[in-house]
Amino acid sequence: MSKFSIFKKILFGILILLSLAFTLILHTIFFKPITLGLFYEKIFWESILEDPEYLTSLGILNRFRIGGYQKKLTDISIEKQEQDLKKAKKDLEILLSYGKENLSGQELLSFEILEWSLRLKISGERFLFHDYPANQLFGVQSQLPTFLATQHPVTSSQDVEDYIARLEAIPKKIDQLIEGILFRDKNGILPPDFILDRLISEVKGFVAVPAKKNLLYTTFEKKIKKIDSVSVDFQNRSLERVKQSIESKVYPAYSKLLILFLKQKEHADSRAGVWKLPDGDLYYIHELKKHTTTELTPEEIHNIGLSEVSRIQNEMKIILKKVGKNMPIPIAMSELRKDPKFLFPDTEEGKLHALEEYKKILKDSEEKLNPYFLECRKVRLK
Repeated sequence: MSKFSIFKKILFGILILLSLAFTLILHTIFFKPITLGLFYEKIFWESILEDPEYLTSLGILNRFRIGGYQKKLTDISIEKQEQDLKKAKKDLEILLSYGKENLSGQELLSFEILEWSLRLKISGERFLFHDYPANQLFGVQSQLPTFLATQHPVTSSQDVEDYIARLEAIPKKIDQLIEGILFRDKNGILPPDFILDRLISEVKGFVAVPAKKNLLYTTFEKKIKKIDSVSVDFQNRSLERVKQSIESKVYPAYSKLLILFLKQKEHADSRAGVWKLPDGDLYYIHELKKHTTTELTPEEIHNIGLSEVSRIQNEMKIILKKVGKNMPIPIAMSELRKDPKFLFPDTEEGKLHALEEYKKILKDSEEKLNPYFLECRKVRLK
């Protein structure tokens, strides 16, 4: 057999393998994946590929620039959230079609975790818009500039273009946020006045500073000046473009948001509990289930809390009595904080002694945590 014939057979074999691989990929993307493992992979990649900000934060595809996601911001529109819910229903249907009768161990656990997560999302359909997307802790209005300042990479000229593209996309995202807030407001989902006070103060402060002193400019300036592969002229032009984007795109968008917060404040009240929302009691039960992964009722959770507080206080009383502090806990703790006998000296030796005691506590905690987890982290606490 000639070398050419051998080469043709090898090439033909490679083409067949590539064809099969391509067919498998297409089948996985557009149809029910052949295996449960591939289905898990499909759900994972679909979820992160539809969230460009999260994809940037993960950093796993940053150097490949697939789909130009580095130029985009995550869609938070009402339509997108409704699409995600429909997708969860479809994913659950596909997951259940595999069956779990023959699964065991880690495979069964993975199946049940995904099933539980999807069922929880679907069961909360009536509460899809019961949250406050703008809030004083983790609101879109604060997370967006923080993301751009801390997560978006600026290590090349292309990164610079992507950053500016994202600044230019901020008005669209803020419009989506406003649309979502108005939709919730119309349906009785309104933050309490103290949250709105914080939001108003935050946004006023954000738009009040000159563009060159804004977080979006100052952090970008530090990063671009570290790029050796671009000229000083490119750096200066880019900084001017960022300044212009902040002034012409970002500030007007946030000013619109400020006007909305001020209008909402006019009819807000101080009630903070979710019980004030439509179906608030049922929403509370749903959120409790999501955060505790149990079927316990609010009353049962509350009683557990009371029981634990009582248990801890009784243990503290025993210890305090042993050290001669047989008195109410707040008074005893106040005295202990003033008694040098129970304090580490404010010296180098005292600090080292305190550090060693903390290490013992961490070691003890690690040993006690192991029985409660199937897999424990391998990196030690420091």
